[in-house]
Amino acid sequence: MSKNLSSLHACWLCEQNRFELNRALDLPGDETLVLSSKHWVGAVDIAPLIEGHILIVPRRHVVEFNELLEPEKIELNALLAKVEQYFQHIGSKVIAFQHCTSVDTRRQCVEHLHVHVLPVHRERVGSLEAVVKNAEGADCEESESIRVFFQGRIIKVPGRDAAERLRVKLEELVSGDTRSWRRRLAEDAEFMEQRINASIIKVRGLAGPQVM
Repeated sequence: MSKNLSSLHACWLCEQNRFELNRALDLPGDETLVLSSKHWVGAVDIAPLIEGHILIVPRRHVVEFNELLEPEKIELNALLAKVEQYFQHIGSKVIAFQHCTSVDTRRQCVEHLHVHVLPVHRERVGSLEAVVKNAEGADCEESESIRVFFQGRIIKVPGRDAAERLRVKLEELVSGDTRSWRRRLAEDAEFMEQRINASIIKVRGLAGPQVM
């Protein structure tokens, strides 16, 4: 990223600041919005790992998953089900995972809960199932775990290091790219608008009635 982003707000995912980062980098913003509900929004990721990479974000500023209210959890499940159904219709599976929000997490980008949603080629589903099953474990601090949403299940992966390893492995299996979003933006800057627009085209069928 060649531009100085230090003047931007601390939380780029809060509703009042949404797409401020996109605008600062001259990348598509409002047109990336593909999902909307009372408590959540979903948009194409600013640095897609793969075509169709979506970020689902609570409208309310929330850091940890356990801060979500029950209606927010219900809506998130409904949105994920809608996304899964859409991708099944076009021939793909879906895996989604919560981003670790601990300040010590090496890849942490912003202190606002968000869920990455990635389409998965069907031939990779078996490998993903095995990786997720091996990573599943007992409860631990929210800031040291991630939740994975896959095949109709919610799997909690405990331990900061284990969660980080799993995140990298999932990204590698799905896209072959384990770079952080900042590195992708910096190293692939000349291609990023094209990748975002390709993702918008892939998921534009999701735009429609709100999930209430």
